[in-house]
This record gives sequence, C-alpha cells and structure tokens, in this order.
Amino acid sequence: GDVSLITALGQDHQGTVVLEATRNAGVDTARISTTALATGTYLAILNPDGELVTAMSDMRAADEITPQVIATHAAAISAAKLVVADCNLSLAALEAIAAIAHRLCRLIWKILHERVRYEERGPAVSAEAKKVRARKMIRELRTLGYHVELLSPAPSSNPA
Repeated sequence: GDVSLITALGQDHQGTVVLEATRNAGVDTARISTTALATGTYLAILNPDGELVTAMSDMRAADEITPQVIATHAAAISAAKLVVADCNLSLAALEAIAAIAHRLCRLIWKILHERVRYEERGPAVSAEAKKVRARKMIRELRTLGYHVELLSPAPSSNPA
C-alpha cells in the first residue's frame, strides 16, 4: 500500500489487535516486528475539562527499534513522501530516520527534545484550554531556542 508502518509489537493481545486493525486500515504491515516485551501502552486520566491529571506508559517495545533496524528499512524510508516518527523512539533511532530522510532530500517532521510534547485531546476541549495549551507549547519552544511568530488568520473572503 501507500502507507507502511515500522514498529515493534508485543506478542500479546494488544499487539494482535493493533496488527489486525492496522492491516484492516490498508497499511503495509510487512515491516512490523514482534518482541517479547509488552505492546506499547499509554494511559491518560483527564479532568472534565480535558486537561491531563496523570498518565503512565510502558513504551519499552519502542526500544526494539534501533538505528540498525531503521537502516534495514532505509529504502522504504527514502522512498516515502512523508515520514512520521514516534518520539518514544530513542534519540539514536530518530537521528537515523532523520539522516536517511535528509540525505535523500525527504521531508521529516521530528521533535527530538523530551520536554516538547503535542497532545491532541479531541473536540471536547474548550477554546480556552486550546489557547492555554498553545501558549504553553510556544513558551516551551522558545525556551528551546526556537523563534515562534504568531500569524493572524487571513481575513475571510466570504461576504456576510
């Protein structure tokens, strides 16, 4: 297919469910490997406003995706029009992905610093909560040395 997934799934019920759902969505699963570790999981507890209260995760399976594993899939990565990387991967694995994508003039979006996170919480989030999150993300990006400039939305061309 046009979409391919490189990951490691546990030999557990969650891994089976993820693999089946991914295949059913038309994603090429030939690059998915299995591991004795549990399939990566993330549990978040949100308050009624959709703000994170606490969370826990077990993402050890992501450690199975090493720079060597990435190198075995270099042809697929270099042929991709877009590469999306899970930032639970090690910095070394992310750097390997970036090197392959950059060297072959491909676009890759990456976030390499652990302090920067993007969390999409869905349509139930209030407009004010979105503004608070945006301000926090901008502040964090600026502390990392990024220049962030807010653009005004384009005026509507639709007459009222």
